Amino acid sequence: MSERTVISLFRAEELPRYDSSRAPALVRLLDERLPGVDDGLWRHWDAYQGEFLVWTREKAPANRAYIEESFARMEELFRHRGPLEGDILDVGGGLGLFRRWWKADEGSLFVVHDPGLERFLTGPPLLYREVYGEALERPMSFVAGFGEELPYRDRSFDEFVCAAALDHVMEPGRVLGEGLRCLKPGGVFAVYDVLQGEGGDVGDIGRELHDEGATRRGARLLDQVGEAPHVRAEGHSPFLHVGA
Repeated sequence: MSERTVISLFRAEELPRYDSSRAPALVRLLDERLPGVDDGLWRHWDAYQGEFLVWTREKAPANRAYIEESFARMEELFRHRGPLEGDILDVGGGLGLFRRWWKADEGSLFVVHDPGLERFLTGPPLLYREVYGEALERPMSFVAGFGEELPYRDRSFDEFVCAAALDHVMEPGRVLGEGLRCLKPGGVFAVYDVLQGEGGDVGDIGRELHDEGATRRGARLLDQVGEAPHVRAEGHSPFLHVGA
């Protein structure tokens, strides 16, 4: 097996900001909050993040119909578009369930970048183990940090995935911009969310966390990505594929 790990994808100046003592399984941002964020926005986001973690811990694991429906929807999507391939950056990916649809080559990496460290430390609930057992047995690196400030070198990943996560972030446009920066030439930019076009929205939490201007800026960025001449978009699904 290759000795290559997620740390090899980090920019040198970012390494002191992270605890890599448990790498490659876990790399943790040492900063307690994202620099440069307004205090009010931070408190709002932090409170919501706490509520979301409670939901993932206490309510979502008990909802078999929700888990099985989500699994079936993703199965249909990946039958249509084909598997994830190469080095994968899954921002907001939580338990790394998309490993189920990852075609890994020798030495390729699956990286989940997510601030929800608790989910990594407690592990997947029983129902997730039952439905996603194959995925959970595959290798993954969990990097605890913010999507608005990714530590990876430019052009490091073959695919960037952000699924149902933009409504959880503080600055959606910044997350999308960082994802594009980290994508290799010819890579795939895959966003699965409720973010829509001009005047669109980023979901319930987006309406709460972001003012109208911030929401529209994020929507416009996604529109600009989608209008690029090298886009490969799937009409039946909200995934957007872009060769960067």
